[in-house]
Amino acid sequence: MTWLSTALASTMIFGVGSFLLKVGSHHRFPGPSLLLGLYLSGSAIFLGALMTTSNLSLTWTAVLFSILIGLGSYYGNTFLVKAYTTGPAALTSPLMSLNILLVIMMSTLIFHERISQWQYLGAACMMCAISLLGINFNHTLMKSRMWIVFVTLAILFIFMREGGLKIAHENGMNNINVLFFGYLFAGVLAVGKLWVSRKKLSSLSTSSHCQAFLLGTTIGIFSATGMGLLAYAIAHGPASVIVPIFSSRNFLVVILFVIFFKEKLSLLQWLSVGLLILGMILITHI
Repeated sequence: MTWLSTALASTMIFGVGSFLLKVGSHHRFPGPSLLLGLYLSGSAIFLGALMTTSNLSLTWTAVLFSILIGLGSYYGNTFLVKAYTTGPAALTSPLMSLNILLVIMMSTLIFHERISQWQYLGAACMMCAISLLGINFNHTLMKSRMWIVFVTLAILFIFMREGGLKIAHENGMNNINVLFFGYLFAGVLAVGKLWVSRKKLSSLSTSSHCQAFLLGTTIGIFSATGMGLLAYAIAHGPASVIVPIFSSRNFLVVILFVIFFKEKLSLLQWLSVGLLILGMILITHI
């Protein structure tokens, strides 16, 4: 597979996982139980991939980046769930893509990646599309003023995850290896959260925890597969192009929100669909 087709596949697969995360938030499943299932199944998938290639290794550098990516993934998902709970999902999900501005700046300024004018224009169209898709003036959908805080924190931690993956690759590390230990570390954080919040969570039924864990396991399969494909794409192509493609998963998520949760898009948001398609065409003009 080429880096472009791999990036597109990672977008679709990870997008389904992001939608299922909203499903868990919609049903008020306990977050720690859901995230524990996510990171355990994700770790298992990465471990399986490493065992087939005999690339499993643990160094101090790998530990450092695993902690960085694990923190970004765990807290990015934690604050994303909180944002879904306190605000409109159709607005929250597209705003997560604002982290691509940070990744593109890092890739071009620090790593001096070069992309064509067509690809710059395509990336710009995709960023505009994602921004337009997030526009929603119906503020009554916000259930708490903390929503914007959760969104901002989620964006920063997701950048820590995706930017950390890029830096790990630039330092010659196996991204799947780093992702395995990163997900394992995030699983430890989930266990710690369950232990710290055990009294508060004890009011929930065992069935609720089991359902959250099973849904999290399913999300972990989509998440690990999507992240694994993203790692492959970043290892073989320019991050400044791949990350905007990966961020367009939010378009798929919003479409699923519209279908299953009956969330409505404005005319301006539908305009972003055309810009997204145009951006994809321009980016593939290689």
